[in-house]
Amino acid sequence: MPDTSKVTLPTGEAEIAKALPDVLAWTARFFDASGAVEAGQGGLGATGAGPWVAAAYPRAGSPALATPDAGGRLTYTQLLEDRWAHTLRYYFQPYGRYDLLWQSLRRSPTLFPGRAAAEAGVPAVEVDPAAGGLDVVIGRTQAVDAPLVLGSRRLDEPATPARPPAPGAIWEVIVAQHHEQTLAEHNQTLVRQLAFRQIAFSLLRRFGYTGWYHWVRDFAEEHERELPVRLVEGEYPGVPDRLPDRPDHLVLDGTADQDELRGLDLPERVGDFSQGVLALQWRALPFYYEHRLLVIAQTDGTVSPVNSVTQRDLTYRSPVPSATVSGADIVWHRLPPFPAETPGPQLQADTRVRTITIPLRPLWDSLPDDAQARWPGEKPDPANGAATARKLGALPDPEVVYQIVELFSGNIEVQAECFFDPVAGRFAHRQLGKRFLVARTTLSPPAGALGDFPLAVDLVQVSEEQLGSGYSTAGLPPDTRNRAAIDDHGRLLFAGVMTRADRDALVGLVNAPDAAKIRELFESWYVTEPVSAPAGNLPSRLAAVIDFLPAPALALVWEGPSDAAAADLRRLPGDSAFTGAVAKIIEQAAGAGPDAVTRVEIPAGPEQIPAELQGKAEPARNAAGTQYTTLGWNGAMSDADAAALRRWAAFPEFADAVEKLIVAVRDAAAGGAPASPVTVPFTVAVRPVQAGLSGVLAGKLLLGAALMRYHGMMRADDPAALAPSYPGRPDRLALKRLHRASQGSGMRGRSLVVRARRGSAAPSGPRPIVPSDL
Repeated sequence: MPDTSKVTLPTGEAEIAKALPDVLAWTARFFDASGAVEAGQGGLGATGAGPWVAAAYPRAGSPALATPDAGGRLTYTQLLEDRWAHTLRYYFQPYGRYDLLWQSLRRSPTLFPGRAAAEAGVPAVEVDPAAGGLDVVIGRTQAVDAPLVLGSRRLDEPATPARPPAPGAIWEVIVAQHHEQTLAEHNQTLVRQLAFRQIAFSLLRRFGYTGWYHWVRDFAEEHERELPVRLVEGEYPGVPDRLPDRPDHLVLDGTADQDELRGLDLPERVGDFSQGVLALQWRALPFYYEHRLLVIAQTDGTVSPVNSVTQRDLTYRSPVPSATVSGADIVWHRLPPFPAETPGPQLQADTRVRTITIPLRPLWDSLPDDAQARWPGEKPDPANGAATARKLGALPDPEVVYQIVELFSGNIEVQAECFFDPVAGRFAHRQLGKRFLVARTTLSPPAGALGDFPLAVDLVQVSEEQLGSGYSTAGLPPDTRNRAAIDDHGRLLFAGVMTRADRDALVGLVNAPDAAKIRELFESWYVTEPVSAPAGNLPSRLAAVIDFLPAPALALVWEGPSDAAAADLRRLPGDSAFTGAVAKIIEQAAGAGPDAVTRVEIPAGPEQIPAELQGKAEPARNAAGTQYTTLGWNGAMSDADAAALRRWAAFPEFADAVEKLIVAVRDAAAGGAPASPVTVPFTVAVRPVQAGLSGVLAGKLLLGAALMRYHGMMRADDPAALAPSYPGRPDRLALKRLHRASQGSGMRGRSLVVRARRGSAAPSGPRPIVPSDL
């Protein structure tokens, strides 16, 4: 390296003394801008408290000459070769040509030998800073580069092979440190020249499901419904009544919010070569909006081009669904695991299935609690409120998958999933299990402007039974052959509820042991509920699924609290078993809720004559029909008759009369008496009947003397079809209970629930599928 390119430092005292004034003048600016210097310990100087700033230092320019123009104005043009900011100060000193002449004479060594040498270094132009000058500020014209976005992400928990990461609550955008900011931090002189004013940003949002929005609007129009939607504007949380007890802070212990801890763990996401970044974080933004971040760099007078980043993946959860169920009749078309052959084109809509109705959950329900608390203005208005248009958050969530799940023996199995298919533009299903098959899914429009969108799922239950051998179903009637399948190993599959015609056809096909299994399968679909009396004329479609059984007991069913009607209940006549049951109802229903049901069963009374004793036993009443007077018997009495009498007489007064009757009949038979009715005294008050109740008892107390038996799942319109036969309120409530109980018929200890899942969020908890509200 040549000597001319080396930095040479003075080492001698004379050389140092020569350079010292320039060095001291250059370093003086640091002392001028620093704190006060005071004498410290040991006589050494100590600097006072800061902060201290040294932003720039003056640079002197060459004097410029300017001559006034005709108007007496001085014009000076200075060329600035860069486009950075500058602050200039101009000093003016007027002088004439004679001043220069006399100045030259004073410096002449000929005229003034000694004085000229002394004034040789005196400048011709002297500047007095205290006299002031003209300050000119020239702004920066150099364009500033746009900021660089290094990354945009949702801060999720670490993923594991067994579980995908749950969506985190924080959206983070990392912006690289601007290179001009780096220069300004390392060279204070450039702060004013760059005039850099940091990074500015703004956040915009728009609805993120525009295609879904138009699909829903078109769907409503196709069904001649209106779906008004309004935007949420200018709705903010209210001002708190008081300040919090302590400022918002983080407690870094085991109870700390994991999302906040991930937000603080910035070094894990920023490498060694990306130090000084700007990290922007937002928590719990509504996921159904598409958020766009706009970032610019700015100076005093210029702005960079806009850099933007759009984020769609924000925090969400799986909403909690609800569902109702009722029976329905459909035309069943075979689905796997049934063989694909078609029995014939003339199939009837007589396959009884469960129709599960799932209201689609709105977007708002998929927001976590934290997001709902931060954005209360997005909460949907109640369907029965005064609002006439729904908010965007009240639209159905198109990304929720609804699962129909079977529970059995502590196990859980997803039978089917229902979801919106954006490619097909309709709701579809995915069959997973083989015990409950989805025949079809049907979406309906909401009942009102703010109502839910109900999704009806026709679910076909597949019953399975292992028979002794295989059978050919070719000779079965078409509808039965359509619902049944028997393989070569005797495995019977049956779709839907087995009708009487199906039972008779299958029983005629198989041998006796297998016929018993089919009858057992048919009987498993029955459910019973006590009613006041058998219906006289059933509608034709109900006659095939409803029959009546003699009740082995009398069921007393009371709805609501008994406090106000206790006196009326105590006045009811009857035997000791009946009055004892009334006393239990008064006690158990005291203080009960308005919809609470209290049920007490007592043995059948004298008015409920068993089938095996019909025409033999004759309890007689008085003329008013309010009291039994005698208990009679016609014909001979066998030991089986005596046993049936004893089973019938279940309260003390009745049992005593029966024993006396048995003795009297046998004595008469031993004496050879003629076959005439044998009677014994029997004095007991007659139990009331449903038609004889009045007042509050007629609307709340059911005297269930008969058992209505229903085969399969009751349809939602069946109770209305039975209403003419059961006009009383207690019987109609019994029909509702029968509808509720029938939805679980044929399940054999299994149950169905509904749950939802969305994206990578954990599935919601299972919710029971409740019978439809009639």
